[in-house]
Order: sequence, then structure tokens, then C-alpha cells
Amino acid sequence: PAWTGELAARVQFADGFPLLLVGEESLADLNARLPSPIPMNRFRPNVVVKGLPAYAEDAVREFVDGPLRLRPVKGCTRCKVTTTDQATGVVTGEEPLRTLRTYRWDAALHGIVFGQNLVVASPLAGAHVLRVGQELAAER
Repeated sequence: PAWTGELAARVQFADGFPLLLVGEESLADLNARLPSPIPMNRFRPNVVVKGLPAYAEDAVREFVDGPLRLRPVKGCTRCKVTTTDQATGVVTGEEPLRTLRTYRWDAALHGIVFGQNLVVASPLAGAHVLRVGQELAAER
């Protein structure tokens, strides 16, 4: 409730929010700053969008497709898991956190923010489907 306000958001099988969204352009911007690029799976999003400027997902009010409305409610503060190769489990050093800390530190959240935690803002009655390749409109 501290993040979703009046919106009753259901969470299952997640550590805090039902969805995590990252923009491809945000990862491309980060990779341009890193000594070696890293894959998207380091950030473990279950929604990846493309077509927005880097970090524009931070300013979107809702992602919409028909009756489906996904609302960003909190920037995702990143932990050391992002320094771990997801295929091997090997920690690869201090990146990407070292670089992200230089320009993505959020004083209010006391952490490095990369991506947005989302909740389903549509009425929970009725089926909502989210598919690979689905187009979502970004409403600001």
C-alpha cells in the first residue's frame, strides 16, 4: 500500500511486485557505458519494452493495451544479483552496479534504480493476457 496507494494490487510468486519492466534502450545505454556489455537477464525483468528513449519507462503513468493497464509504482532498486552471470551463477565483479551508481542513484529510495516495478491497474475481474510481442501504449 505504501507504493500502490488506493490500488489493491495482487502479488503472487514475486518478492514484492507482480511485474518488473525494463526498456531495451535503457540496457543499450547502460551497455554503452560498461567495459563489457551484459545481457538483459541480469536484471530479471518479466516485461521488456522497446521503442522508448532510454529510461523513459521511469516517467510512464501506465502501459496500456485495451482493457489491460500496467502501472509503474516504484523504481526497482538493484542488488548484487545483477553482478552474477545468470547461466553459470558466477559473480563477475562489481559491474553493472559500479557504473549504475554514477548516474542512477535514487536518494529517496536509497538505492540504484534500473527498471520499474509494475502492478496490474485493470479491474481484477476478467482475464488479462500479456504476450510476447504485444504492443503496449505508454501513457504519460
